[in-house]
Amino acid sequence: MFRDPIRIVLVIASVVLCWPALADNAALFINNSNYSQLDNPRSTRNDDRIIQALRSSDFLVTSGQSKWGEEMQTMVQLFSGQLADAERSIVVLGGHFVHTKRGSWLLGTETKEVDDVSVGMTSLSVGAVLDRVAGQPGRAVVLLAPSDNPPEGGAGLQPGIGPLDIPQGVTVIIGTPDLLGRLMVRSLLQPGTTLADVAAAADPDIRVTGFVTDAMSFLPEDSIADPTVDAEEVFWQASQAIGTVEALEAYLNRYPQGRFRDAANGQIVELRDAPQRNAEAQEQALGLNRDARKQIQRDLALLGYDPRGIDGIFGRGTRAAVTRWQKQNGFDETGFLSGNQIAKLQSEAEVRAAELEEEARLRQLEEERRDREFWQGTGISGDEDDLRAYLERYPDGVYSELARDQLAVFEAERRATAEAEEREYWDDVREADSADLYRSYLQRYPDGVFSEDARARLRELEGVNDTRSAADRQEERRVAGNLVTRLLVEQRLHFLGLNPGSIDGRFNEATRRAIRRFQRARDLTPTGYVTEQTMVHMLSR
Repeated sequence: MFRDPIRIVLVIASVVLCWPALADNAALFINNSNYSQLDNPRSTRNDDRIIQALRSSDFLVTSGQSKWGEEMQTMVQLFSGQLADAERSIVVLGGHFVHTKRGSWLLGTETKEVDDVSVGMTSLSVGAVLDRVAGQPGRAVVLLAPSDNPPEGGAGLQPGIGPLDIPQGVTVIIGTPDLLGRLMVRSLLQPGTTLADVAAAADPDIRVTGFVTDAMSFLPEDSIADPTVDAEEVFWQASQAIGTVEALEAYLNRYPQGRFRDAANGQIVELRDAPQRNAEAQEQALGLNRDARKQIQRDLALLGYDPRGIDGIFGRGTRAAVTRWQKQNGFDETGFLSGNQIAKLQSEAEVRAAELEEEARLRQLEEERRDREFWQGTGISGDEDDLRAYLERYPDGVYSELARDQLAVFEAERRATAEAEEREYWDDVREADSADLYRSYLQRYPDGVFSEDARARLRELEGVNDTRSAADRQEERRVAGNLVTRLLVEQRLHFLGLNPGSIDGRFNEATRRAIRRFQRARDLTPTGYVTEQTMVHMLSR
């Protein structure tokens, strides 16, 4: 979180040890008490007293009363430039405040009518001010003095100060101007007073929140460091007070063999493991069943994060895929999913599925256009060689069945003139439809009546030889091995107009051609077998 954690703890510890200050202190004081278009807050006579007290405590003060929104924003820019060299900072903001769910704003004195859209134009964001002092953990105090008659505001705005996202190590004090002024002068700006002392001295109507500790004083004592003070223990207390991994590591860097080394290492492990444990418990509380886990795996695969299986079991592959998705989307990389993350994942998958379907539709249209164009130049002639040329290019094409029917006529004509022995042998080869038997036929009848048919079918089989591998068949048995799944596949292919043949759960050659068409349209390897990736696309939303 912080760029130089060891310097943070050194500075905080130096306050307790009363080491010399590293630089001037910086203060921002804005009190808007004279609004031109709104009721004015109750005036206070503490402004000059507070500013003088800040200057007496070595604060370089950027101050202004009754400022417009743009003037306040300019003052914050000037104040921010002073923070780099300042050891500690105090911000005082007073006037009319309004808030939304996204934050709180101090209204500029020119404000007339404002809503949640335009509020930033004439106002100062309290959240932005808190962010500016976040780089001074343990050394930054922000005091807010809301008026007792805040305006109602326009659409989406609520009067007063809303919930604040207070950065680590920043103290926020909220109260009336008079009470805050008295607390600052009598407690906060007194050397040697801790923030816990300030909280204890505060009036009951004052709220002290954020970073409060008794391990250090906000302003150091004027005396030289006490030689009896245990520097390591002070450093350790400061590190614990901040309570971040960076602060604890700063202690270990300063005292690698220190007395609190084991405790520091233990706390670091707990801090780092906490998000992981919380994320795991959060996912377990969702009670995801096997089907829900499978859907998550399909969504991950659809988005390009390979879960190494769609089996409903979240093993190392799935956790790694979840982690990659979380990193890409700016989430903590825990490998465990929250309900919101699952909803986002599903939404992304739905969008991607729609994109893939549109891409497949356009790819299929283009493939069919080329198919029909090639048919016009070849198969439409009815010539045997042209028909074979068409089937060689488009074995699963639009006109593939028509081409095969027409070739069957040529085969029947040759059959009528073939010798009985050759015809009988050819019938056996065709029934087996094996590449080895087609080769045997060609060896036996190199110039036989059916030699051209044998060579054409052999080229077709060898062209898809890799699709008939044992690995493809085994993968299909795993992802689509039961009758219900096969029926769903056939129904999906039929719905897409890919002509899978009868919907009976039995994958025949027509089904294989339809599967290959489906795969080509989705830029998958056209195996003709239902692979895991094929099933992911078929079952996508």
